Formats: sequence, structure tokens, C-alpha cells
Amino acid sequence: MMRSLKSSGGLTRGRGILESTRQLWLGSMHRCADIHNAMSELTGTYRKTSKQHVQLTQSRILRDQQDFKKIKEWFDVHEPFCENEPNFKSLSSGLLAAGSDVNCDEAEKVGQNIQCKLDGMNMENITMKRSDKVHTFENLLPTTKIGDDIIQINPTILFSQLTALVNFSDEIERNFGYELTTEPTSLFKHGMMRKPVKAVLRNHFLKTDNSIVLESYDACVVDGGALLHKVYWPKSTYSEVIDQYLAFIKRKYQSFLSVSVIFDGYSDEMSTKSQEHNRRMTKASASIKISRNTKVTCSREEFLNNPQNKDQLIKLLCAQFQKEGFVALQSHGDADVLIVKTVVEYAESGKTVVMAADDTDILILMMYHWQDAMGEMIFSTERKEGKISKLFYWKISDLLSACDYPELLLFAHAWCGCDITSAIHQKGTRSVIYK
Repeated sequence: MMRSLKSSGGLTRGRGILESTRQLWLGSMHRCADIHNAMSELTGTYRKTSKQHVQLTQSRILRDQQDFKKIKEWFDVHEPFCENEPNFKSLSSGLLAAGSDVNCDEAEKVGQNIQCKLDGMNMENITMKRSDKVHTFENLLPTTKIGDDIIQINPTILFSQLTALVNFSDEIERNFGYELTTEPTSLFKHGMMRKPVKAVLRNHFLKTDNSIVLESYDACVVDGGALLHKVYWPKSTYSEVIDQYLAFIKRKYQSFLSVSVIFDGYSDEMSTKSQEHNRRMTKASASIKISRNTKVTCSREEFLNNPQNKDQLIKLLCAQFQKEGFVALQSHGDADVLIVKTVVEYAESGKTVVMAADDTDILILMMYHWQDAMGEMIFSTERKEGKISKLFYWKISDLLSACDYPELLLFAHAWCGCDITSAIHQKGTRSVIYK
């Protein structure tokens, strides 16, 4: 219609248009179309589309079909209508709304309830309550009560703004006359415990110049949490991702007589890593229902930051590892205790056991539990020398001999910040180690 209106020989081409002309043209178009189709069939002459309708070209049709296929595949993986999930879920972030926190699907019902409350009231007596309005995912953000109003605001930003304000004002007491946050900012940031830099304490003990050359060994225990982040993910299916992990285990640890891979467990219950899980969810993909044939649609880090996705992948990996003869276990919660318990059991039986991990918590627990009567316990981690990754090994007995405060290891680790304690603002790990 637009082509016949504006193209060469059309209604507006080379002349003005009046309202009467437009109405005549619109009223006669359906008649003219019948005549045009009849003449085309009689003469066997058909007019092809012009470049003005690019959406009808073959290349555009092919691209639309490919885009539709991608969208369909995405929804096949990110099932929006899950019968087992009664709560609202954000497809982009995976955020869940419990109970009546979000009721935007009942917007019409909410509006009717508000209208019923207003029936029979005078305009001057009408008051609208915030609790009666439709609640969206924005209502899940932290709120602050100022007077009688509940406002969604970031207390940290507000504090920074007030700090800048009092630099140019003498009324400090009035500006800080209200409570800005419900938790001490020295321990909490953005509503969560401050994230500790645990690697500083680990690197204090693990120096490359006191590493050893591994000669004899009996068993190896692998931290599954660190393993998940060491393998490149191909942009294909999760079957190939699992094969990549299996190939990595065989390549790195095939010389050991026994290899045990231990993963964290994930459930709805609170655990020592709940704070870290909540922190990671801000950069996580939506929940994905995966199988070996499911295509990979997001990055490795975004996928693993979602506990539900991570738990599904771990179960697939455990089944594959066990099929290949490896010991694969998944803890009920945080795996650090189960990992160290497994290492200690090997050492108590007189075996030399290698612990492959990056976690400072595991290193500190191994140093705390080692005794002279045990077999050798060795901590192993991977570091880069230039562009090449290399495995380094340290004897726990050597690390304890060089430690000046073995009886204070757990205290130092807790003070510096671990999974269940917060880092202290401007009190870093170095100040604890050297002071």
C-alpha cells in the first residue's frame, strides 16, 4: 500500500493530496486490487517486490528464520513456565520472587481492589497507599525508611554524598542526625559481608622458592570447585564440555594411583558460602535446565555463578568421572571439610597424598590438622610462568616449620576473612601477618 501511495505514478508522487483525494483512493483500493490481480492472471505477468520491502527478500527471510531458531533454542533451555517453580523468575538474571513480593501478573485485580476502596469517597478524602500498588522486581531491592516513607536507596552512596556535603558545611550534627545503615560499614558493604582477599595469606606461605619436586605419591584429591574454572568451554553442547573436563583430569593426574574429585553441594538451605553465592548471582545467567545434548548459550563464568546451573553440571560430571573409574563425590554443602577429611584419612594411613586446590581455607585446615605421625601431605596449585602454566608442590610439614605462629593459624585466617567471616575495612591481611 505504501509503495503504491508514494512510488512513481502513486497518489502523492508529483502532486499534492487533499482529504477528499485520500478518501477516494482508500475507498477504491480494494476494487483496483481485484482488477490488478485479474489482469495479472490473464496476461501471466506479475510484478516482483521492490527494494522498499527488504523484509520480503530471500536473505532477510533466511536471517529471520535463523533468529527465530536461536530464540526458540534459548527458550527451550531457559524454560519460563516451570511447573515445579511457583514463584516469579527473571529470565535475564534468574532472580526469584518469593510469595507475594511480586504481583505484576495481577495488575488488573490490584487496580480493581484500589477502585473498590475509592468507591463512595470524596476526592478530598482519598489517600493512596504504597502497599496497595503493583509490586515489580524493583521492590526486591534494599529499602531505607526515612520518616514514614520507605525509599529504595543505597545507604553507601547516601553516606558518600553526605560526607562530601559536610566538607563545605559546619552543620555536621544535623546532616548525620539519622541512621544511614542497619549494619556497620566496616564489616558490610551493599548489604553483604565485605569480600576478603584470601589469596594474600595463601601466597604468604606458598612461595615458589620453597616449592619441591614431586617424587613419590600415592593419591591425589582435587578440589572440584577450582576444577570447574580451569577448563575452556567450547561453544557447542554440554556433552563436549564434560569431555573437556574428563580430558583435563586424565592429562593432569593420570600418574596417580587414586584420584578423588570432590565438589560443593548446593541446596536451598543456608550455608557458609551463602554470602558468596548471593554476591555472584549479580553476574549470573538465568537458571538453565541442561542435559548432555543441551547447547551452551552463555559464558562459563555466568553459568557457574548460578548455583542451580552449577549443581546440574556437577551431577553430570560426577556420573562421567565415576564411569571412567575416578572417585567423584559431592558434599551436602561446602566441600572444604569433606576435602580435608579425605586428605587426612589418606595421610593417617601412611600414604603420601597431594591436594590440588587454590583455596586458602583448604590450605589452612591442612596445616592445622597435620601431625608428625601422618604420611606426607602436599599442597599443589597451578601458577603461570610467563605464558605457561606450571604445577608447584609444597610439603605441609615444611610450611609449618617456617611458620612463626602455627597455633594462631585459624585465628589469623578468621581475622583476615574467610567464608564465614567478613573482611574488616582498611585492616588487610598483611597487617595481621606482619604485626
